[in-house]
Amino acid sequence: MQDNATSELPTPKRIPWNKGKLTGAKPPLRQKHVWAIRTKLQAEKPLTTYRIEELERMRLAFHGFDSSYHVARWRFITREPIARTPLHLARHRRKPIDLSGAA
Repeated sequence: MQDNATSELPTPKRIPWNKGKLTGAKPPLRQKHVWAIRTKLQAEKPLTTYRIEELERMRLAFHGFDSSYHVARWRFITREPIARTPLHLARHRRKPIDLSGAA
């Protein structure tokens, strides 16, 4: 008897998540908006800080313990072919997906 009572309750109406919001393509940013974003980011972290961090990453890539930079540079200079093309580039080597459901 309690099952019937709970099943007779009205279900709440579902509201779409994008109700009242703009959908589709948005207009491009105006120049004043771009400059507002740029000045806000510049106030948070100056451009010189980004340059210093990038130079540090470059220094670590060149003088750090990881030798992958030097290996890649040597292979590029000597035109040594890589052993295998990465799968995200070699689409012909990907395994086809079986959509029939047969295992």
